[in-house]
Amino acid sequence: MQVILLNKVDRLGEIGTLVNVKAGYARNFLFPQGKAITATKKNLLYFKNTQLKLQEKLIESHAIAKIRLEKLNKLGSIIILSNKVGVGGKLFGSIGALEIANAITNLGVQVSKNEVKLPNKRGLRVIGDHEIKVQLCSDLYSTLIITVKSQV
Repeated sequence: MQVILLNKVDRLGEIGTLVNVKAGYARNFLFPQGKAITATKKNLLYFKNTQLKLQEKLIESHAIAKIRLEKLNKLGSIIILSNKVGVGGKLFGSIGALEIANAITNLGVQVSKNEVKLPNKRGLRVIGDHEIKVQLCSDLYSTLIITVKSQV
């Protein structure tokens, strides 16, 4: 299925690129998130007319992401306290992307759980320092140190 990309998509292309993707990928991911439209003659004409607006929107969102990136880099490290810790520093349960995003948001930088990239795509399960990435834009990443400590 041919689609026109309305946003930059990792490993797929830039704005305005005409690409072939599987129908399920387009229907389930690209279309619902507003990242692409089907490549019909009508949509090609529509895209050419709105391409400047989309690029301006992208530049604006990129500028906002840069401001957030500077704020995140100033934070450096974040401490998260855990209630229950077992033998060897293992947590009962884990600290996931939502908890990390909430901790960052409480410090003054708005971050959603989808922007938090955990190592091995799993929650943090032991006390200590953990390096995580926050993807603010398709090409802007911030690296933070999350320190998990016992509350006791």
